[in-house]
Amino acid sequence: MRAFGHWQLDPRWRTAGIGLLAALLLVGLAAACGGGDQEEVEDIDVASVTIVSGDGQTGTAGMALSETLTVRLLTASGKPATGQTVTFAIAWGQGSVYLGTVAADAGGYARESWTLGTYTGVHRVDVRSITADGAVRTWVYFTATAKSDVPSALQAWSDAFQR
Repeated sequence: MRAFGHWQLDPRWRTAGIGLLAALLLVGLAAACGGGDQEEVEDIDVASVTIVSGDGQTGTAGMALSETLTVRLLTASGKPATGQTVTFAIAWGQGSVYLGTVAADAGGYARESWTLGTYTGVHRVDVRSITADGAVRTWVYFTATAKSDVPSALQAWSDAFQR
């Protein structure tokens, strides 16, 4: 519909446009409010990380350890830091971890699998996170000792049979 050299919206579209604009404003206001004050934000920051299990294992070089690495993340108020993430990073030993970055479950527990590097000796995995001020913090670390693979059978051999 055109009137006096300008376009006009059909009245049906004008009503729908106002409703759409109102809905978008409500969504924007809800997102801007976001809920919570500074105390709530600080309460979800990780305040402590402790080793629960998996430290001090011995395994075969190049193989996965039998026990998972488990830590517990707590807030300053002692509640589980549900959903907060930590990174399990190889510090010594050139092995590998399965996920790398893990979110804490409802109980505040984060678990990771560790495959040792191929050399024998002590290996280490650091558990790290980013603090509220953006710094990297190493909370705890796991160590494991890699032993060489032991042969499953021995076979006698003599060069006398070669002649």
